[in-house]
Amino acid sequence: MGIKGLTNVIRKEAPGGIEITKISSLKGKRVAIDMSLVAYQCLIGRFNSVNLMDKEGNTTSHISGIMYRFAEYLRQGIIPIGVFDGKPPEEKKITLNARNKEVTSCKDKIDELKQLEQTFDIKQKISSLEKKTVKMTWQHGDDLKNLLKYMGIKTYQANGEAETACVWLVKNNLADTIMTEDMDTLVYGEYGINMTLVRRNVFRDSPPDEIYIFHLDTILDKLELTMEQFVDMCLICGCDYTNSIPRIGSRTAYKYIKKYGTLEKSLEFIHSNNPNPTPTDTEYSKAKDIFKRNYDGIIYNDELESTFIDSDPVKLKNFLLDKNFQEKRINTLIKKTYGI
Repeated sequence: MGIKGLTNVIRKEAPGGIEITKISSLKGKRVAIDMSLVAYQCLIGRFNSVNLMDKEGNTTSHISGIMYRFAEYLRQGIIPIGVFDGKPPEEKKITLNARNKEVTSCKDKIDELKQLEQTFDIKQKISSLEKKTVKMTWQHGDDLKNLLKYMGIKTYQANGEAETACVWLVKNNLADTIMTEDMDTLVYGEYGINMTLVRRNVFRDSPPDEIYIFHLDTILDKLELTMEQFVDMCLICGCDYTNSIPRIGSRTAYKYIKKYGTLEKSLEFIHSNNPNPTPTDTEYSKAKDIFKRNYDGIIYNDELESTFIDSDPVKLKNFLLDKNFQEKRINTLIKKTYGI
């Protein structure tokens, strides 16, 4: 979910902090990529096309989507780095429980709809609900780690959430920028480390090669906020670790921080003028600690080696053949990407 409405407030109040450019502008950059989100995009994409499967009936849409996307990055001269989620923090349990309940509810609705006459409208509703039940599994992650290894792409397994590991890689000069759709990645940043966040397809009709680069330092300067105040504003907006406050959106959160200066003083005003329930001070304190925590150790020590690894086209081909991909397409991809 990230930070509710953060993109909107940046677009309105700090448009200079967003650079619209082409994916080719990342040539030569080491790009840490949050794999859970990009894999999810590939998995739900199967509902709009042929459902790719291996010989055992397991979906391979995630392999196909990542393979073609990352091969294009390599051809563009981009250095992708795959970062995988580990165990989420305990503070995220409420959010995860809510998501699990939604998945269960969607599955129940799907079962009900399947009992009806399968008109076009009913099939569309089922497809829409099925997308909400998709989850990235351990097997999906294992598939992708093998795929990227054979493609010559470095991967990291986070001891925590992938976006925090991506930020750690940038802070420690093991990556140059981060690609994710999760806007709370910016909140883990620090003023002065040249933190940038790359997003694709921000708008539905965006060209496929268009990217949006969010520059944290510029955003803070344009908003006229310190990093501390930026975190406070995002907490009022609502995030994965706290609920949002009813009737208070991101632009109102920004207005309160500008006027009152801190989360605590903003909450004093909100509590005295807003009858709606708000997260407790303890919840806010825990969430703030998560964003400001030192994440040394989030990447396992035995993985802290060179960002560059050698590709293995032979193993890549065998892996893809085993996953039921067509040999002709595999050969074409390997030739275009590796020149062999």
